[in-house]
Amino acid sequence: MIVTAGFAPTWSTKAADNNKRLTIVYAVQNMAWPWPAAAANLAKKEGDKLGVEVLIQDAEGSSAKQSSELRNAIVQGVDGIILAPVDVNALVPAIDDVIDAKVPLITVDRKVTASKVPLAYFGVDNVAAGEAMANYVISKFPNGAKIFFLTGQLGSSTANERIKGVHEALAAGGAKYKIVSEQSGDFSRARALTVTQNVLSSLPEAPDAIIASNDDMAFGVLQAMQEAGVPQNKILVVGLDALPEALPLIRDGVLAASVEDPLAQATTAVDAFVASLRNKTPLTGKVLEARTIEQSNVTTAERWDEVK
Repeated sequence: MIVTAGFAPTWSTKAADNNKRLTIVYAVQNMAWPWPAAAANLAKKEGDKLGVEVLIQDAEGSSAKQSSELRNAIVQGVDGIILAPVDVNALVPAIDDVIDAKVPLITVDRKVTASKVPLAYFGVDNVAAGEAMANYVISKFPNGAKIFFLTGQLGSSTANERIKGVHEALAAGGAKYKIVSEQSGDFSRARALTVTQNVLSSLPEAPDAIIASNDDMAFGVLQAMQEAGVPQNKILVVGLDALPEALPLIRDGVLAASVEDPLAQATTAVDAFVASLRNKTPLTGKVLEARTIEQSNVTTAERWDEVK
């Protein structure tokens, strides 16, 4: 399912020359994270197919670095920018500078709402994705559950929206669903490993389920459980992204499920952006469905063909 979301104004730029080879910056929040890195690389490949140069800028998790890179892109005279922001609020001044410079800008993965003009957004509804993780737990524990909730990067809209979705779904399920610990794993496997080790050793009894706000953290959770001697399947673990590394674990029943964050948002964004730049037409964003991938449907996952 795809629905429209957001609108980008038509900028009057040199990019309207159809004979010109376009240069687009893809500003990614952190190439050290598997999903953003895969999305950025896929965007670059899509650009190659379309005869467009896509320059990847890695913010390395720093809003200050990403802000500087956005302003440098203005000076470089690029034709457009696709932005996956580190922090949607901290980036607003730099985003507004890009808008003032009349450089076309759209967002992927994380939605910016405070810019001076609306920006087209390509990605999933992260509130709905959070709800999907929580609803999966509810479906497996109809009589209630104790839950350890591992959240993402503090301050990021992705993390905040997934938190909102998880909280709302669990609240709708009733008081029998209790979060016994909620901590940030910063979307990092290593950080999730450490946090989970500390939580498992501090709780009086093991949780029934662990919700990890991305798959990389879910891998850290599984490692911590293994090192602590927790029997496989004693604790239900749910992730988000449906990474190729996660899919065999789902198939084999090690990871219960993962809510899919489609990489198609990156290629969809590039295709729509290039068409808009070349044809000088308004651009409407797209919200892609976040499906829950579990053992019964794992072979239908977007990235199943990458499983070795």
